[in-house]
Amino acid sequence: MIRNYIKTAFRSIMKNRVMTSVNIIGLTLGITCSLVLYTLINYWLSFNKHESNYDSVYRLVHSWSFQGNELLTPGIPTVLPNAFREDFPEVEESTFLSYLMNPVIGINPGQVEETIFQSSGVAFVEPSYFNLFDRKILMGSSPETFREPNRVYISTSLVDKYYSGKDVLGERITVNGDMELEVVGVIEDHLETSDFKFEMLISYQTVKSQYEEYGWYSISSDDQFYVKSKNPEVLASIENRFSDFLEKHADNNYGVNRYYFQPLSDIHYNTAFNSFFGDLVAKQNIWALGFVAIFLIVIASINYVNLATAHAIKRAKEVGIRKVMGSSRKQLVFQVFGEAFLIVLCSIMISLGFAEISLTWLNSFMDIELSLAFEEVRFILFLLGIFFTVSLLSGIYPALVVSGYNPIKALKTDILEKTSKKKLTLRHSLVLVQFFVAQAFITGTMIVYFQTQYLNNKDLGFNKESVVAMSTPSGEPDEKRKLFRNKLARLSGIEGATLMSTNPTSSSISESNYSLDGGDDEETVTDVKRIDHNYLDVFDIPILVGDNLPESDTVRGYLVNEAFARREQTTSEELIGLPLELNGLEAPIVGVVKDFHTRNLRQEIKPLVMSSRLEHQQRISAKISALDMEQMLAQIETTWGTVYPDYPFDYQFLDEYIANFYRSERRLSKIISIFSLVAIGISCLGLFGLVTFISNQKVKEVGIRKVLGASIGSIMILFNKEFVKLIFIAFAIAVPIVWFFMKEWLSQFSYKIEMSPWLFALGFISTLILAFVTVSYQSLRAAIANPVKSLRNE
Repeated sequence: MIRNYIKTAFRSIMKNRVMTSVNIIGLTLGITCSLVLYTLINYWLSFNKHESNYDSVYRLVHSWSFQGNELLTPGIPTVLPNAFREDFPEVEESTFLSYLMNPVIGINPGQVEETIFQSSGVAFVEPSYFNLFDRKILMGSSPETFREPNRVYISTSLVDKYYSGKDVLGERITVNGDMELEVVGVIEDHLETSDFKFEMLISYQTVKSQYEEYGWYSISSDDQFYVKSKNPEVLASIENRFSDFLEKHADNNYGVNRYYFQPLSDIHYNTAFNSFFGDLVAKQNIWALGFVAIFLIVIASINYVNLATAHAIKRAKEVGIRKVMGSSRKQLVFQVFGEAFLIVLCSIMISLGFAEISLTWLNSFMDIELSLAFEEVRFILFLLGIFFTVSLLSGIYPALVVSGYNPIKALKTDILEKTSKKKLTLRHSLVLVQFFVAQAFITGTMIVYFQTQYLNNKDLGFNKESVVAMSTPSGEPDEKRKLFRNKLARLSGIEGATLMSTNPTSSSISESNYSLDGGDDEETVTDVKRIDHNYLDVFDIPILVGDNLPESDTVRGYLVNEAFARREQTTSEELIGLPLELNGLEAPIVGVVKDFHTRNLRQEIKPLVMSSRLEHQQRISAKISALDMEQMLAQIETTWGTVYPDYPFDYQFLDEYIANFYRSERRLSKIISIFSLVAIGISCLGLFGLVTFISNQKVKEVGIRKVLGASIGSIMILFNKEFVKLIFIAFAIAVPIVWFFMKEWLSQFSYKIEMSPWLFALGFISTLILAFVTVSYQSLRAAIANPVKSLRNE
């Protein structure tokens, strides 16, 4: 029996190759995109889940509010961990780690085969790090070794790359030229789905005394504290007592701050905080792509339903004959379902190949390594779910329609005229869903695109074009940095060079308390940048009031921004000359600069204090005016070699660095744009199916109208007006839904576009044009058909 159903279904499919091909194309597009999105979403949602303490590890984060402004950072004062452990012994385990940004690593120092490279995966950690995070030690001593300074673990990939896999225990490694470490162990490589992609772990004891010299008055987002607790109530109790803790240890300087615990499960998805490696993805973006995957499956199924029911009319005589010959309705249902199962199975098989090809592009685009996980039970269940869900969605309604035909009417071909209004309404409803999806995708894609363009093109308050930034070796004398800066400035084609702690906009944020004019206001916190007197000229930052910093290696004056003046509720002019104390160093405010963005555009401009302090100015930037960029970079590299011959030359253009802040938004925009085009294409196929159905239903009506003198244009209008009403209804439904979800997405940005009515109008017009083009093809065929052929059986 089943074999007969399959054979009959196969014959029916082969007999109607064009309609079958269209069905397979629509389903293949929807299933392929869903497989790709499933794989990507599964990758994102798996971050940190390999950690055995995934549900019990928390990061201590810091929220500071003042006059309506909120500052969020995962950084903590370096002296906090010891005090925390003393006052809150109920916490099971805790660890402090400090990320070291792009240090210069020396392998085999002082030997002929010495290798120097720059790493982005180095951190100082305490021994307890291994109690919270699963990083297996493959060779060497236990973590207790990390209670001693100058100890380092390195990953197996570094061993294979630089030591050819030989025994590395006892080998020496230098960091930034002045820190010599002993290799005491080898750790397994990190997983790609980890937010802790460290390839070198250095004992925190190496820098502990140096890092804690600023006490409670300085915070870096790279200094983070993690705790382990299986009882959330314990952590809630600690949060409630934290203000007393701060008052006890920090003389109430942090009384306006709030500390709370962020679950490890939230770290990769909360873009309000920065990460060590800058690859966070917001949960709303993941859910958005999840909805896209679901919608693609739904509209692909709707497309199949519309095409199948449109084609069912042509099968009316076949159904009538089968019923007269004794076929039951149950048998006809099984037959139609068999056709649906075969088409869906064929679509899935083709989709698996296309999905692998698509993932190759996606891997290159996102710099990841994804493939279809046939070895995972979850993926197999997902495939089976798609197969049965799409088969049921696609087959159930056509099966009921076909099996429900009255054999007498079907054999008389009255079925064309007698199709009930209810069935036509359902088909219209299905296309209405597709119109809604198409308008939602078009409008949502445009909003994401325009917001991304806004982020890329917004004036940040400084020049970011043709500026190249470099990190100088920290272990070298400060005078070398000045020498390198001065040599750069003398190069032809260089407009200026400056020493600094960070770029104007940076993911590395330094904060500190300050006191203005001898006041008792040390509870206020400001961003801090260490710059030289060339900084403003290189980045074209205007001074509104006062003067630039004097040329000095030490603090002899401070520059502040407009946000600082607003914080102090005073004018810029009144700030000039007032003494400001920062990190124990007092000097007058010499100038006020125009506000510029020191953080990404998700956050508002914060108060900022800038001063000279050569030992903290580890980076250098140069503004290039020459047109031949490659020649200028070659000259800069040559100059680097004269000052730092033992260190590799590495650089990054400032505009590229800033663009990386919004990498996830650009990727989301590109991905949604591609899948939106697919969704719109499938919707057009579904619309084509409904038009085919209507043209089959109205074949005699069109013939009569033509005999009575109707023009081709009037007949095309007859068909198109059927859908204008549907587009208006879909538009009315789509606008509030899209507005709500896109408003939520835009809320993560302090600086964003306005969702003006023209964006929604453009989505409506685009859908209208697509519908007109799709409908016009089939309506034109009906309009130019010979009326004699459609009326001759009368």
